[in-house]
Amino acid sequence: MTTSGTGPSSRADRSALYVGPINARVRSTTDGDVETWDDPERGIISFRTLFSREVSGSAALITGVAEVPERGRFADHRHDQTEVYFVLEGRGLIRVGDVEAEVSRGSAVHVPGGEPHGITNTGKGPLRLVYTLAADAMADVRYDFTPAKLED
Repeated sequence: MTTSGTGPSSRADRSALYVGPINARVRSTTDGDVETWDDPERGIISFRTLFSREVSGSAALITGVAEVPERGRFADHRHDQTEVYFVLEGRGLIRVGDVEAEVSRGSAVHVPGGEPHGITNTGKGPLRLVYTLAADAMADVRYDFTPAKLED
């Protein structure tokens, strides 16, 4: 029940109130197409973009789920956009600039735009993470895997 001026009082009321006016979307980690990179330059990673201009009509942020297989890596790279990783499952070693850190379930990592970064799965089983990039669409993100440039 909603009282005048105080907003919804139940979860169902909140969903009804907010989903329409702000054009929110709810997606599952199994929605959409999986893209896989498996080569020496980029490493081995599969990812599924859940929110972006291309897949959901959203703007300003891209969010998806990525998986690095056991003993796999997402090679060091850089792009102009700031990025955040949140580890859902597994263990890994992340590199951001000159810093290396172990990550595991619950770890969050902020990567400033332009900073070289990459991640290696060091655990048993897959390393699963949520990624968010400050961009409208994946087409706006230019990955640079050039090793010489990463050493700047």
